[in-house]
Amino acid sequence: HHKDLVLDSLEIFDSNYFSIKGQMYWIRAAHWTLWEKLPPIPKFHSKHESPLKSDMTKRRIISAQLRRDVRILKAHASFLAKNGAYGKLYFEGKELARLARLILVADEVEDPEAKNWAIVYLERRFDRILRSDDNFAYDPTWGGLISLPVTEHGDPFSNFGNALYSDHHFHYGYYCYAAAILCSIKPAWCRRWNRRIRDLVHDFANLPASPKSKQFYQTLFSSDKEILDNKHSVAGADARFPQARHKDWYDGHSWATGLVSYATGKSQESSSEASHAYFAVAVLGEALNDIKLRDWGRLLLATEVRSTRYYWHIPLSSSIYDSKFSMYNRITGSVAGSATVAATWFGANPEYVHGIQTLPVVPGLTDILFDPDYVCDQLPILENAFARPAPVNVADSWRGVALANVAIVDQHAAWHRALELDEKKFDDGASKANLLHWIATRPASINTCSFHVQPDDTHATSYNGLAINASDLEPWCSSNLACVAFGLSGACCPQPGGYVFGCCPVLFREDGTTGH
Repeated sequence: HHKDLVLDSLEIFDSNYFSIKGQMYWIRAAHWTLWEKLPPIPKFHSKHESPLKSDMTKRRIISAQLRRDVRILKAHASFLAKNGAYGKLYFEGKELARLARLILVADEVEDPEAKNWAIVYLERRFDRILRSDDNFAYDPTWGGLISLPVTEHGDPFSNFGNALYSDHHFHYGYYCYAAAILCSIKPAWCRRWNRRIRDLVHDFANLPASPKSKQFYQTLFSSDKEILDNKHSVAGADARFPQARHKDWYDGHSWATGLVSYATGKSQESSSEASHAYFAVAVLGEALNDIKLRDWGRLLLATEVRSTRYYWHIPLSSSIYDSKFSMYNRITGSVAGSATVAATWFGANPEYVHGIQTLPVVPGLTDILFDPDYVCDQLPILENAFARPAPVNVADSWRGVALANVAIVDQHAAWHRALELDEKKFDDGASKANLLHWIATRPASINTCSFHVQPDDTHATSYNGLAINASDLEPWCSSNLACVAFGLSGACCPQPGGYVFGCCPVLFREDGTTGH
């Protein structure tokens, strides 16, 4: 991906080699200068002309759904986000961000009552988190905020390994997005919790702190008079935290794994949640009128999105991966230092693999991750999954995420299919009102993608992404990414006695049954 960004005249040698991330080329240079165009950040509550302005029917449908979704959440955490739940920190953040999105949806459909209730519920829940000293603790050894119940219970792997610094950008990104929305509405609330909000963002997106930091900002934002005058920027680096904890500036993307070791090296599953984290940094900077933080977030976001579109997305035109892998896959489930897989930590179903690289669905973010041409490339796989009959049909929670992609190329079909979804079965960070709003604000279109749905027979995906048949399943735990995540060893798929762990690839047959 560097070749698209380098401004310098570099000496590139003919010799190259094929790596896990495609062709690598030797170059000779004293330094590289990479130029990245920063993405725009939407301004909240602006009086722009909404596509919904002239469509009263869709506005009424979304408004009615919005009120139901706000009532579903209210001021109470779901089962997954309650105290003592394994992933409380992550799911609580998703639910806060979900409420925040509903506030903005209410803005667009001009429903002040639903908006006010969503604000009340969001503020109550966020206050409970920020008021308590029992949720986070500062760790001076590694310089970060970790989930306090983890340290008390002695289980560093709860909250998805938060105490080991795994997934911090995923987790805290949701809190930062929710804080950005509240700060844009209630400046007094924002001032009250300013220190704790900044601790959350500095944990995973701390700004540069070098003797040349002033020169760095002048170079980075040389076209922005505000940043050079430093009239509005009030924050800088926090010495208690490392710079951009998860970001790998050479690869352009982040690594989600923290202080844990895997045979394939560092890895990251959800490219869209990583991108969302940095999007949240940028919108929080905008809400705080902190131009430096805003544009630092834009840089983090731009590099994350570029690498996502290179190394996670696999359009038909991509030459990054070997054809044996790219022939069957249009997106990766996880990218690691020495492996790329078409599976997730929790399964290999296509809706999981594509969905985890799409959620959360947020205007201004999802737009820059997915373009129509690429959506057309991945649509056959999504439609194949939709065609699976019960009892192995795609759950509404994942169907909704997939329909967000469909809407980019076929707004009409996505709208009518989304209306059929059960509002109570959405992902914790999603809602039916948000999905309907997303679909309704896409350009009006009817599917022009050309493909024929041909459901797979008994193909699954192995640890290295190659299509396999049931008889070819790799039995060893170490060869199945999801099993590695559970720390399993020996034979998993199956065990010597025939039992098959849930982390093994699931095969879907033409008769609708499953097998391992």
